[in-house]
Amino acid sequence: MILTEADIAAFAEVLMQRPRKFYGGGTAIGDAILYAAHALETKGFEGRRRIINVSGDGPDRNGFPAVVGRDQAVAQGVTMNGLPPPKSFCGRTNPSPTT
Repeated sequence: MILTEADIAAFAEVLMQRPRKFYGGGTAIGDAILYAAHALETKGFEGRRRIINVSGDGPDRNGFPAVVGRDQAVAQGVTMNGLPPPKSFCGRTNPSPTT
């Protein structure tokens, strides 16, 4: 569990040490949003808010378009947050979406 600032720093360090893998398939952002919205409804957890956070640095290539998933989730009362990382983040360079 991440409870303290020290926990956050330790977890971030673990993530930074892991190699970043790229797969030839593609991303299905709309499908992922719809899956998350369904999970919020069916997993038996009751929270005060229903929020889906999406972060990515590549194009939406497969499945439902991201806007379709977003619109359906928002229609169900879900708040959507999106965060595209900058081209260079923490000393790492994100590849171009066309590569």
